[in-house]
Amino acid sequence: MELMVAIVLTGFITWLTLSLFANENRSYTKTRERVRLQTDSREALRLIEQEVRNMGYKTTVAISANRVQSSIGTCADVWMDAPGGDSSSFGFENTKTLAGDSISFLFHELQNGPLTDCTNLRTIGYRQYGSLLQRRWCNGGCTNEPWIGLLDSVVSFQIRYGLIANPTDYSSLNSPAQLQTSALWTRGTMTKSGTSPDLVLGGFTTLRKTAIFSSPIDTLDPTQTWEISFTSLPNDALLADMDSTSFKVGFYKSDGSVTGTGDTMSFSTGFSSGTPRTLAIQISPTTYSAGGLYLGFEGKLKTSTKAAWGLTLSSISLRRVSRGKYNWVENPTIAQKNKVRAIDIHLLVKARKTTQEASPGPFDSVALGQSGLSYTPTGTDVNRSFVIFQRVIPVVNNGI
Repeated sequence: MELMVAIVLTGFITWLTLSLFANENRSYTKTRERVRLQTDSREALRLIEQEVRNMGYKTTVAISANRVQSSIGTCADVWMDAPGGDSSSFGFENTKTLAGDSISFLFHELQNGPLTDCTNLRTIGYRQYGSLLQRRWCNGGCTNEPWIGLLDSVVSFQIRYGLIANPTDYSSLNSPAQLQTSALWTRGTMTKSGTSPDLVLGGFTTLRKTAIFSSPIDTLDPTQTWEISFTSLPNDALLADMDSTSFKVGFYKSDGSVTGTGDTMSFSTGFSSGTPRTLAIQISPTTYSAGGLYLGFEGKLKTSTKAAWGLTLSSISLRRVSRGKYNWVENPTIAQKNKVRAIDIHLLVKARKTTQEASPGPFDSVALGQSGLSYTPTGTDVNRSFVIFQRVIPVVNNGI
């Protein structure tokens, strides 16, 4: 009986020890697989980022027309498609399926020869091929060079291209010619007169008065910056009865009120009635508005309401000088490719095995949806771990 009890106790202790060891081993394996997923994915994205950032790094660059190009003399091979007007460095094929995207970029690398002999061209490409992320390096244009596996267990490799539009952007309802026409300043409580392009403001009192242009601004976005430029010329009477906060310019509602204090900015009219002052004031609106705000000026006097006081504003202009954010596109046109200033990479990787190597976690479909791909794990994938990476990479030398 004692022997049987000893055997049972020994067996139980052995089973408990093996169970603890197995659990620890599974926990270690899960952690190891997650670390592998993250490390390998980060390294792949680090390599892509490094090569995109260093496109044309060793090239002497200069501004030519509306693009940046290298000092390459007569070497025309750097153009992706010169006859077709494509001077972008990028070649690509984008899809929203699990087949994945591909990207290549052509650049001029100065190593052992002059820029003019056209022998230092490089092409680097990345693509998703099945469950592999592959890389290819080519001397000149790629022909039969092999693709080399860079990362396995890839579910999705998605790329978007970020464009910054021309920062000089006028509002269609507030063209420079319209803003010079005094008769179109029909809103507000100031007296508006003058002959184009001079807008003469009058009717000041100790109360705040406004002069507002008749047409609303198309769209105002807090991420964007607008520049209001004009020439200011006060008369002597006005200079005698005003201070540094007497006059403001900015974005107003039709009744002369403002949405937020940041929608307007104070300005000095000048210090001499015989010397006009040119100003360029930059303002980012407080809130988003689609046609609900107007360009306007406001002002007031300190003590008097003499009719002789006036302020002449001329050469009024309103333009967007910064959009403040990228416009992301999946398949840029040739014209858009030449304006690419960033690429946005979304990489989805899954564990190699199921529950034996990785514990399932909540699948982040929202983050994946940002890449334009909808994916729901099925079958054994339900029990896998997934890692989603996103990387926005600035593009400096597109067009080299």
